[in-house]
Amino acid sequence: MRTLAGFVVLLAFVGHAHASDAPRIVTLADATDRALRTHERIAAAAAEGRRAEIGGWKAWSAVAPSIEATGSYTREKDEITFPETLAALGGLQPQILQRDAVRGALTVTQPIVSPQFWSLRELGAADRRGAAEGLRGARQDVTLAVAEAYYGALRARSLLDVAREAVKLAELEAEHARARESEGEVLRSDVLRAETELERARQQVVAAAGATETALQRLARLAAIDGPFDVVEAPEPKTELGSADPFVRQALARSPEILRGERALEAAEAEERRLRSVLYPTAGLRFQYRLVDHETFAERSDFWDLVAGVQIPLLASGGSQWIEWEEQKARVQKARSELQGTRRDVELSVREALVAAQTLATREALAAKEESLAVESHRLLSEGYAEGQASSVDLLAALTARNAARTDHPLVRYDRAVALLRLQRATGALGEAPAEPYEHVVVTDEQIVTLELSKIAFDGAAIRPASRPTLDEIARAMLERAGFRVLIVHTPPPGPASDPARKLDAERTDAIARYLIDKGVPGERLRTLAIPPRDAPAAPAPGGDGRTEFRILDR
Repeated sequence: MRTLAGFVVLLAFVGHAHASDAPRIVTLADATDRALRTHERIAAAAAEGRRAEIGGWKAWSAVAPSIEATGSYTREKDEITFPETLAALGGLQPQILQRDAVRGALTVTQPIVSPQFWSLRELGAADRRGAAEGLRGARQDVTLAVAEAYYGALRARSLLDVAREAVKLAELEAEHARARESEGEVLRSDVLRAETELERARQQVVAAAGATETALQRLARLAAIDGPFDVVEAPEPKTELGSADPFVRQALARSPEILRGERALEAAEAEERRLRSVLYPTAGLRFQYRLVDHETFAERSDFWDLVAGVQIPLLASGGSQWIEWEEQKARVQKARSELQGTRRDVELSVREALVAAQTLATREALAAKEESLAVESHRLLSEGYAEGQASSVDLLAALTARNAARTDHPLVRYDRAVALLRLQRATGALGEAPAEPYEHVVVTDEQIVTLELSKIAFDGAAIRPASRPTLDEIARAMLERAGFRVLIVHTPPPGPASDPARKLDAERTDAIARYLIDKGVPGERLRTLAIPPRDAPAAPAPGGDGRTEFRILDR
């Protein structure tokens, strides 16, 4: 009984040891999550975001007070008495006493008018948004790199399995060849041909094993995985393939490269406005409080003064400020041209990725059929060879075709999965939840159209609460499409121009603009227009408040 118990314990120990030696399984989701938490590129992009957040305070520092404390110590070694002729001029005997003098001053400067403030705010906001898009792009790039490495490891492991299977089949065919040679049914050359195929298959196993190890090491580097591990089949990416136009529109609205380019253009324009504002007059106050240990007629202790001043730059540093302004104008044009190029490049990459995904989808179906046919052909020829009804040449040709088909199918399958992920990356949607559909608006190439039941309604010049969900979606549409610049047009219902309600029309467009700005839409992307009553259409507009349109000026 004790012997049986000891044997059971030994088996349990051996089983535990084998289980502990098995490499742990890392899924694609696990690898992606680890990479997003540890990869250096994401850490660098996050640090850039923190820098941009700090840089946003530059605008406030331009209008914040400056406080400076100064002190000095002076020692007059010898007493100096000026000639009596100088004393006769003023009735005083000028004299420098032999003493040690200590002086101190506290100076506070407060800007009152600083034209740079608003452009610095815009520059900081564009910088923060650009850094956020940089982080978003880095996360998508790392996600794609991990997926490519993971599917590369799956591909390499699949090829290793195919190579090992090919070795077993080659061993079996070589055994059959030797058996038939011993019976005098085939020549020695048939045996040598089969053994050559076997050695070739063994070489493929060695090469596939090395490729698998390399692929796992690359994945371990990207995802910071320590120790031995293995991969498992990943879920297939879900993307409905069809016309390129929806993918292109999505990319133009969500691509991190395009959005970062738009933020760079906004930053360049804000910097151009800042350099222009440097040429404007500034005004401020200066308060100074002084202490000295020995008062004189020129220096008073416990004394303060307050000065209000205006500074008008006329020609500072030889006109370098004008030169910098002109240089920045050229940088704005450069950023605008680069953005146009980026949009075209992104559109091209989307179309190329879509074609690649569609091509690989078709190839995968054909590769699966080819594999099935090649496996069946080899099976039939192998049976025929064993019965003496097929030659070794035909059998080896079938084995080669089978191995090629078995190798090609997983390659195409995993390449298709990677192509779908590259398409998602090109559209800027990789790793992100799909955008929720709009309920109150429809976005076209020309307008953001409010649905009939969701038109903007007012109480006087105030927006009714029921209209806020519609405006929220308009703000969301503009934030998701950072290139949109919108003209808010309010067309009043027909009526006499003398109607007191007509003065509300401009106030209503301004109220909508303020609401959208409060939701995060940059004010420079909004324009307002209230059509005068005499230009109103003859047919009454729906509702008593008129009609509000949101026309897209630029994309």
